[in-house]
Amino acid sequence: MFGCTDDQIGREVLNTALYVYAQPYIDVGLGGQIAEDGEGQPYLRYHYGRVSTIFPESGECLFCQEVIKDVWIRHQYALREDPHMAATEARERYLVGGGEQAPGVGPFTSAVADYGVATLLTD
Repeated sequence: MFGCTDDQIGREVLNTALYVYAQPYIDVGLGGQIAEDGEGQPYLRYHYGRVSTIFPESGECLFCQEVIKDVWIRHQYALREDPHMAATEARERYLVGGGEQAPGVGPFTSAVADYGVATLLTD
């Protein structure tokens, strides 16, 4: 099973189900940080792709790998309950400092997905 959701709640569901039923799981994701230069203009400070695996014979779950955390999941549930939460309360996880939940990163997404497929083919 491949997972490539921006939603931490969905990632938790996939992680739990596949870990409990001892099924292989490859999860891909992106992250990064937006910062401001000396003039207050935003720029992409860093950007990264991630391929995480859970293999029944040797893998840790995504919580153990610190790919997902309870606090991020609680945050998403809180946003579902109150989508108009103040910006300071709704600090995003996806691009820290960017104010963007799911930025358009098509070429990066495709490249990381390719690495996920390569991971499947090598194991």
